[in-house]
Amino acid sequence: MKIDLSCHTSPFIFLTVHIKKVMYALLEAERPLTIQDIANRVNCSGRQVYYDLEQIRYILKKAQIPPVNHRDGCYYFTPKQANQVAFLLSKSVRIVERDNRIALIICMLLASPRRITIGLFQEMLGSSRNTIVNDIGTIKDIFSDYGLCLKSTKKDGYLVSGDTYSRSYLLCFYLSKFCKSSHYAFLDIYEIQEIQDTISRVQKILDRLSLSVKSREIIVASNFIHYLYQNQPGPFSNPLLLNDTEILTLTEEFFPCQSSNLRYYIALVLLSFCPESLVFPETDVNKSIWEAASFLSQFEKACCFQLKDSDEFLRCLTTYFCFTSLCYKNQIPAIHIFAHDVKKEYLDLFQQVEAACAAIEDCFSFPVYDNEIAAIVLRIAPHITVSRDSFHLRTVLVCNSSKTLVQFLTSQLQAISEFIQITGVFHSADLPDVPSVADCDLIVSTMNIHTKKPLIRIASIMTLNDKQKILEHLVRELSRMQLKTLK
Repeated sequence: MKIDLSCHTSPFIFLTVHIKKVMYALLEAERPLTIQDIANRVNCSGRQVYYDLEQIRYILKKAQIPPVNHRDGCYYFTPKQANQVAFLLSKSVRIVERDNRIALIICMLLASPRRITIGLFQEMLGSSRNTIVNDIGTIKDIFSDYGLCLKSTKKDGYLVSGDTYSRSYLLCFYLSKFCKSSHYAFLDIYEIQEIQDTISRVQKILDRLSLSVKSREIIVASNFIHYLYQNQPGPFSNPLLLNDTEILTLTEEFFPCQSSNLRYYIALVLLSFCPESLVFPETDVNKSIWEAASFLSQFEKACCFQLKDSDEFLRCLTTYFCFTSLCYKNQIPAIHIFAHDVKKEYLDLFQQVEAACAAIEDCFSFPVYDNEIAAIVLRIAPHITVSRDSFHLRTVLVCNSSKTLVQFLTSQLQAISEFIQITGVFHSADLPDVPSVADCDLIVSTMNIHTKKPLIRIASIMTLNDKQKILEHLVRELSRMQLKTLK
């Protein structure tokens, strides 16, 4: 199983000052340059040059420019390439998407053991001082929600202090968020060759375990493993639980140079991909059963869904809570859940699980952040049920397009969910006062209309955003219907 790096597209061409220096060195050279030649010209190590060339290879590929030529140990641009690269350097842009920029700054702050100055952020991101200062203000608010403090001095820059678990959790969360839209090499936190080597080792372990894991999850896990290398955590809590497990044996095989203590941590990181494979002692299980049962009782009391196979769900949730508790004792998060993805796809369910967890917050032996809520959502979703005969979202379509397009939109609506029932189709914004309109639950329209009924405006060719809005409305209506049933 190999990671397809091409899937990690970026909305910007990211050129640090140092990368530009290497590119200018190749542009201005009168002859091909060796690694040492480049290192001497930009005043860095040969190892750094190899890392820079890997980043340049990706940047050129993204800009649809052929890679740096390599022959007899020397690197050079052809005249045609040189013109293209010169144009790229003149037009290279900074990170303009604020969410990406904030995610990258957070990762740099959390991963760095030393202070970072605003000047370094400006160089890395190509942004103005005012932009960075505004971003830092937002980041301080984010950190405060997790009990972290961003300390600063004008001379020495910024340093994060606070709870180790919160640092680890936020690092994994924002690594995931950044890597969703940007290539991981742009993180520039650890040596790219070392990260790629770790990715390869992790992939081999997962292959041996026959686990299929998304590339982004492997990238986040590999970066977090390097974070553990750097911070050297304390003695592992409950190592006996991992002894004789296949995943620890494989970790010892593929990470032989690390200490036995650190290999326990690496194994626990990888167990995030298969927490059900661990067998927990009865004392841990009893504690987690109580946590899971408390959650289920609160969820059934307050939510708008009914569950099928609740005993199976309870067993599944108990195992996950046992694993999360073990992670918390060792101050590392369960890193494989991407809360922002789950929150977007199951917003209504996410909010209801979040409310249920908040109501029994004191019952849990670990902090319940968005990752834990997302994990519960993914485990509870398959157990949510509703009777097909008890509910239909009666929908009226309003469209002034051709008959063919109307038929196409109708089929698209029905394909969103089996609960959507088309009760009428009209070709005018002047809706008649007929039962199909008066009794409908939703109007979907390609034009602006005035109505007291719930209305969703869509494009003539329905977009993913249109479908998402309709689906969210459907989930809300299902929730209301289930609430009435429970009452």
